[in-house]
Amino acid sequence: MTKKRSTFEEKELRIEKAADLLAAGIPGRSVVKKLTDKYKVSPQTAREYVREAKRLVVESVDPADRSYIYSKVMSCIEQDRLDAQQQNNVNAQVGASKLMVKMLDLAPDDRMEEEMAAHFQDFLEERLGPKKGKIPTEKISGFKRNFKINNLDSMDYDRETDIDQNENEIPF
Repeated sequence: MTKKRSTFEEKELRIEKAADLLAAGIPGRSVVKKLTDKYKVSPQTAREYVREAKRLVVESVDPADRSYIYSKVMSCIEQDRLDAQQQNNVNAQVGASKLMVKMLDLAPDDRMEEEMAAHFQDFLEERLGPKKGKIPTEKISGFKRNFKINNLDSMDYDRETDIDQNENEIPF
């Protein structure tokens, strides 16, 4: 390890090198090892470079591509689960199912979340309409005379016409 601090340009170059290695599919800990060997930096500094590089790699992928990659990976996992089912390998089936559940947490839902929120807002406005003053209230005592709690059919009562809906029904 050198005691000399790297310049901003050197740091950016190292982060880009780490991003290239990560994009090539090399695991993070291997990238850390390569950076410590090549640039003679501490493992902690190399891990910092890898963290920044991971952020760069994620930002470099278009959200539409992320959705495509996600769906492709989910389809591969599903195929693995079906293959395991055909081979009667319960452990592999369970492992694939667990991986699918974990993938749901990683779903590219940034845009989907915004669309859902907008759709929900439209739904609320359509159903509720604009706010109109105070909510009308009515006392329970004015609801119906001889109100019986144990008879749920007695709740079928139309307040506007003052007609009992179950008036002509046989009680069994």
